[in-house]
Amino acid sequence: MSKRKEEIVKLPIKHISKSEGERPLEGVVVKETADYKLVKPGRVLFIQMVKFAPGKGFKDYIECYRAVDAELKKKYGKTRCEMGCHEIASFFTLGRHDMVCLWDAPDLETYQLMIAALASAACGYGTAETQTVVICAVHT
Repeated sequence: MSKRKEEIVKLPIKHISKSEGERPLEGVVVKETADYKLVKPGRVLFIQMVKFAPGKGFKDYIECYRAVDAELKKKYGKTRCEMGCHEIASFFTLGRHDMVCLWDAPDLETYQLMIAALASAACGYGTAETQTVVICAVHT
């Protein structure tokens, strides 16, 4: 029995950086129908749902990430971006969470180092829960 050749496709999202330019996110098709493709991302994607503390907001969140970068630089000699953790998009929302962020990282361990630095920076911006993306639906 021959193994099916893996089809690599671009996801409908990309990382845009001042220093690196655009980097499309890609993945391997695991199932395909006439309407969509199910794609396993090539990098680990995370959805972080943020609830700001009373009186806090996005400005405090940005300042918190400066503290996270300083913490990572001190411990590992690199910032979160230099480690390969990138915030792809952030959305302000109404409801249970104030903001939803999409992150990509080279692997789970690297993302965990970044999140541990976020917790130890004790920025007081609020709380967050993280979900790992396992499959993306790409509509055709």
